[in-house]
Amino acid sequence: LGFGDDAPRPDAAIYGLNEYQVYAHNLWPNNEKTIQFPTASKIHDKEYDNQEQLFPAYSTQRIINRTIDFIQDRIAESSKKNFLINVWLQNSHAPLNIALDYDQCGDNGYPDEANPFYIYQGLHNKQRRLSDALPLQVYRALAREHSRGVGRLVDFVDQAGLGEEVLFVYTSDNGPESTHKYFIGKGSTDPFRGDKRSLYDGGIRVPTFVRWNNHIPEERTVMTPASTIDIFPTLVRLAELNVDTANDIDTVQGRDLSCLWLGQCSDSQWIDSLRNDPNIKNEGEIIWEWREDYRGDCLSWSARFAVRWDRYKLHLQPQDKDEKRVTKTTVWSRIELYDIINDSLESTNLHVVRQGDPQVSSTVSYMMGLLVNYTASSAYDVSKWPKSTIDNRDWTRVDFELGTDCHDFDDNGNYKDPDAIISIPEAEYLTIVS
Repeated sequence: LGFGDDAPRPDAAIYGLNEYQVYAHNLWPNNEKTIQFPTASKIHDKEYDNQEQLFPAYSTQRIINRTIDFIQDRIAESSKKNFLINVWLQNSHAPLNIALDYDQCGDNGYPDEANPFYIYQGLHNKQRRLSDALPLQVYRALAREHSRGVGRLVDFVDQAGLGEEVLFVYTSDNGPESTHKYFIGKGSTDPFRGDKRSLYDGGIRVPTFVRWNNHIPEERTVMTPASTIDIFPTLVRLAELNVDTANDIDTVQGRDLSCLWLGQCSDSQWIDSLRNDPNIKNEGEIIWEWREDYRGDCLSWSARFAVRWDRYKLHLQPQDKDEKRVTKTTVWSRIELYDIINDSLESTNLHVVRQGDPQVSSTVSYMMGLLVNYTASSAYDVSKWPKSTIDNRDWTRVDFELGTDCHDFDDNGNYKDPDAIISIPEAEYLTIVS
């Protein structure tokens, strides 16, 4: 719902929420931690204390229970069944802790007697001496509990006879946390390069499942890249709301995916519809930007911008790190072009290996133009800018290896401490040559 001292609180009118429950810590004055919403049948907590040490252990159960309570109240109001719920599950987000009052790992199918449980205190502490079995066990157990919680919610909706009325959209925000930052971050992005905070596909390519009984065809796979910003205009269309996209929601940048979800058009037909819609002016491209610093595996440290168009993905880093809106005259310190269909690892930079190829040159130029047009538009927000941004070290180096923490290099690209380089099994060794 927003972050920072200037963000409106969850009860602000701007959000239009009937009920809410947030992860927070001492958000409310005078210790007002509970509330009786007019639309709720009982008193609920306003927030879950996300600084409570065992909050991660019980968060999935609490959030699913709260969601079911809300739906039960809507069912009881037979004339007011329509609802929209945003359910943000904590796990497997850091920090990850397990319960003390029962065998939570064992209950989720991951017992390991060789590794006694303990409560992890620090978020950034790298305790390399610990066996990988314990972090992996905790991560998998809480991830499975997450999955079981979602299943419990779906089963409740079906048993309530709402399976054909409720549309489920399940997705994630980014790839898993790097083990360099959090040692229980054991999520895998295989076969993709990158992790959380990276614009390589391992950091931004996440699965999405959509379910609406007797409306959306079962077991259908759509390969067209999309973004979470596409969900809102899609729901507007599916709900048959009378909204003029060009005027009423002019700041919404997403695209309507409804014909793809409902199986009413092919991927290519959908792209054609975007090109022919004067209100969208989109060629099917998706643009990402990461303005903050990155801490993690060196091969995951991406450029500031990434553009996906057709089968290609372009990574761009302006040489001037203070240049906010890029232009046709921007000087780039990094240019990487990948055929994402044939090179999901993003390991073969076509801008280098096919230098001088007219097709590659025209593709890079065209995709640069898409980015330039976007940053020149009113949709591009430059109001929020980090105090420190990614640096401009020499990315032509060929000896960045998987498992190497980029913060182990100084600004000249030299190792600060050779002993700090993390050793990995030879089978996992990989060198990217740009």
